Amino acid sequence: MRTSRTVRALLTAAVLGVFTLIAAAQDKAAPDAGAKGKTSTELAAREKLLKRQFTHLIDRMQEVATRVQPTEPQTAKILLEAVDRSRKAFIAEDMDKVAELLSKGLAGAAANTKQGVILELTELWKIIQYGTMDPQDRLDRARAWEKMLEQIKDALDKQKKLETESRMNANADAVSKSVSAMQEAMKALVKAQEDLLKETQKAPPVDPAAAEIGKLHDQIEKLIAEQNKITEAVKASAVDKLPLAGEPQKKLSKQAADAAAALEKAGKDAGLAKALSKAGAAPDALSKASKHAAQAAGEMDKAAGTLKESDADETAKRQKQAMIDLEAARDALAGAMKKMSQGTPSGDLAAKQSKLAAAAGDLAKAVEKAAAQADLSAKDADLKRAAGEMDKAAGKLENQDPKGATEHQKNALKELQDKQYKVAELSRRILEKAARPTQDQAKDQQSLGEKTSKTAEAMKNSPSGSAPGQASVGKASQSMSKASQQLGQKDSSSANSSQKQAIEDLEKAAAELDKAIQDEKELAQAEQLVKIETLLAKILEGQKAISRDTKAVAAKTAAGPPARPEELKLAEMSKGEGTLADETGKIVAMLKREASTAVFPSVLGEVKNDLGDVQKRLAAKDAGPLTQGIQAEIENNLAAMIAALQNEQARRKKQSADGGGGGGGGGGGGKKPLVPPVAELKMLKTLQLQINSRTLVLDGMKRPGSPISEPVAAEHAELAGRQKKVESMAKDLTEKFKKASADGRAQ
Repeated sequence: MRTSRTVRALLTAAVLGVFTLIAAAQDKAAPDAGAKGKTSTELAAREKLLKRQFTHLIDRMQEVATRVQPTEPQTAKILLEAVDRSRKAFIAEDMDKVAELLSKGLAGAAANTKQGVILELTELWKIIQYGTMDPQDRLDRARAWEKMLEQIKDALDKQKKLETESRMNANADAVSKSVSAMQEAMKALVKAQEDLLKETQKAPPVDPAAAEIGKLHDQIEKLIAEQNKITEAVKASAVDKLPLAGEPQKKLSKQAADAAAALEKAGKDAGLAKALSKAGAAPDALSKASKHAAQAAGEMDKAAGTLKESDADETAKRQKQAMIDLEAARDALAGAMKKMSQGTPSGDLAAKQSKLAAAAGDLAKAVEKAAAQADLSAKDADLKRAAGEMDKAAGKLENQDPKGATEHQKNALKELQDKQYKVAELSRRILEKAARPTQDQAKDQQSLGEKTSKTAEAMKNSPSGSAPGQASVGKASQSMSKASQQLGQKDSSSANSSQKQAIEDLEKAAAELDKAIQDEKELAQAEQLVKIETLLAKILEGQKAISRDTKAVAAKTAAGPPARPEELKLAEMSKGEGTLADETGKIVAMLKREASTAVFPSVLGEVKNDLGDVQKRLAAKDAGPLTQGIQAEIENNLAAMIAALQNEQARRKKQSADGGGGGGGGGGGGKKPLVPPVAELKMLKTLQLQINSRTLVLDGMKRPGSPISEPVAAEHAELAGRQKKVESMAKDLTEKFKKASADGRAQ
């Protein structure tokens, strides 16, 4: 839409006028507005003033539309559409109602009505802001905006990299010191782990009692790990696959029972009891652990039974309780081991190893932070695995198992030695970034600024008017140009400030444009829902008329061949069914282009086929029961689709009124479907019921003892094909429901 400067100014004024009304309405929409010192009479008076402003604006829009009609027909169409929408929505009348409710002191009811007014004003604003367009034109504009959005995001990504370089350049000394400290810490950590490994290898023999309890503790830890694996596997399994997990769960139950028996036996050992008492540990720690392990075994056994019955919910409860009992057993043993290891050589080594593990964790965070500040990846220099091996070594040492600890210490040392080289390599790359010449940065910044300026110009000259976010992109390009000049003057600090401003403007532009794209898509879908519903309703009315005529002709030809008038009528009806089939095909093509729903175009495709089938039957002078039955199915399918579209429109309107977004769920971050999965499921059910019904009709047409006629055999083949399609669509819907359920949007 291209308009003159004067008319564009008038449109802008209209947009601002409606937007101002929305802001004013929202400001006074709260039910407790009276609590802010305003009486109901005063609030009612302000609502009446708001209504007068609104009616004046609508009158002005009507006047402008009439005036520019000869020279700016598209602009006039937009304004008249907005005026018509305002009257059909009874916005002015609802404003009067709000004022009346407030004057009666009914603030809550007034607020509810006001929300509807705000919603309609917002729709009015969208019409004036973006114009009246065909749904496909809206989608085309959204796609054009998406390309602009990609350009903005690309510029944003490059600008962030340049901002990182200038920031590091401005703080080169601090970066150098930080990197040096990181490398020294890494070197010290490797040396400390080497020394601790040697010390552990020379550790004296451990106390047999403590070692025994340590083994029991490890046994419980293994049970916990195995139960976790089974639980996660069950969660990921389909219901029909649950029985397969029953055997592993049963086996683990037996192992838990064995562990409980071993703990019970250890609890009765006088030597172990004496050792626990001497260390100051709870004397009943082993018996408590035994009790919890036995309870866990029982829960696992029950879980194995519910798995065989494919009872996922009950299985989850049993597995959760088993885990609670196992953890209680582990905690009881861990408490005892902590007391027994205190003051022992192995316990002292455990404390040192834990301290080193914490240091490795801190260094890992420092490495990640340094890499992030330089916009680099710290994946190759990740120290988390080394820290994990250290934690395992500390656990073994606390459990009085120095030999087992040395294996983990060796693994940790190998990891540290490997990562020491990786950290050095990362440090080199960080320092290189910080030392990159500002002249090189200036050239890249200038190039990016020029490219962003072109994007801003393209957004400004968009065929449908300036694209949302254009002003912010223009400001960003100016900040980039400024940063380029500052870098050329070796002023990295000032350049960094300009670059940050550019990033802020680009992020603002991206957010504005992304929202406009989503709004445009939702508007296109909303308009498409109305358009498709209207077209289907027209086809349905046409089909009902032909169905009535078919029954009338059938009644007249029941006693014999059709007379000339009936023959002409049958030919006319056949042509009518063909026309309806063509119109239906256009909607099928529309739905396929929209491409967000699989069931609707398939069902409507079957309707088109049925219309073609009826067309041939009527041309062959067949107005019998099967022909009429197919016509009834056509009507049912059309009525079901119309109802689904109407329900979706009502759902979207209610969701918008409640403050939510549009869409139909089940799209993740992708395209929202025209209708939600549950509506498609209902259509699929309707299609299946019709297949069942027609199967019974065909069955009734068979003559006992006679072979199936060729026409009936053809109908059977047609139904078999439809049944396969339903099966395929059911599988697709199952996947869609899983995705929608995971996103919490199955409507």
